[in-house]
Amino acid sequence: MQNEEIILQMKAITKTFPGVKALDNVNFNLHQGEVHALLGENGAGKSTLMKVLNGIYQKNSGSIYLEGNQVEFKSPKEAQEAGLAIIHQELELIPYLTVAENIFLGREPKKGFLVDFKRLNEKTEEIMNRLGVNIDPQSKINELNIGNQQMVEIAKALSQDANILVMDEPTSSLTPKEIEILFDLIERLTAEGISIIYISHRMEEIFQICDRVTVLRDGEYVGEVEIDETDEDELIKMMVGRKIEDRFPEIINNRSDKILEVKGLTVPDKVIDLSFAAYKGEVLGIAGLMGSGRTELAKSLYGLFNIEEGEIYFKGNRVNITSPKQAIEMGIYYLS
Repeated sequence: MQNEEIILQMKAITKTFPGVKALDNVNFNLHQGEVHALLGENGAGKSTLMKVLNGIYQKNSGSIYLEGNQVEFKSPKEAQEAGLAIIHQELELIPYLTVAENIFLGREPKKGFLVDFKRLNEKTEEIMNRLGVNIDPQSKINELNIGNQQMVEIAKALSQDANILVMDEPTSSLTPKEIEILFDLIERLTAEGISIIYISHRMEEIFQICDRVTVLRDGEYVGEVEIDETDEDELIKMMVGRKIEDRFPEIINNRSDKILEVKGLTVPDKVIDLSFAAYKGEVLGIAGLMGSGRTELAKSLYGLFNIEEGEIYFKGNRVNITSPKQAIEMGIYYLS
């Protein structure tokens, strides 16, 4: 829980790119031991502000104070050495190295001139125990699912003994159980006095774990509110600049031609007896938890996996898609 000591201040931060003012006199204050949400629509400037803080981008004007001292981070390494760690939404792991090697990359314990792998794995196991997750330090990253890879990112940040931890959409790839573990960890970290900047589009998370919220809109500072003195409607109004009367308007879907139909699709160890149809001009959602087969389904339709059983009909014709090249020639694309 937060105290009154301000550990980080960002004052009148301005950042421009050619033809674009990404940040315009933005302010941000972080108290010790709090979880402070940074909220805004896509393009509001949240990630840009954090990249300025982390030394990835250099601000055009403004000032940054860390524990009362003005700082100018010229690189992420300088920010890291000052006690700041950031977990990016995009995973930054090397797939063919082990979990332990990724967490301590560039900071490996040594025995003489060589890496002390025994100590490396022991330190990694200590961090995983602190996280409350069971991940083998010697597993290769490409052997883990996305949820566990995200946990490795968090472990990497914690290994830096950070006083300030920036989490950019940390739950985007986590299962409900993994989110629960993460939130328990956040509570323990803030109890130790660690401050967390939390970026998320999930309102329920903001109200569950955050103490305060700062809202940005179009690169500008809108305001700061205590979480127990606001509600979802007010935050949305701050984000978009107006009150949203109907957040979930009824959409009438006038179906036209059936463009894709899948019947009894089975891919060994990936998808079992799956059927659905998609119509021209509609958006068809495929929902499920991590590991449920959503990605595997999409890749199967794209020709990346061999289909054992089932039928695929495209524009009324039965097709056998055996490669991404064939899928593209038909007009089927895979975006990830």
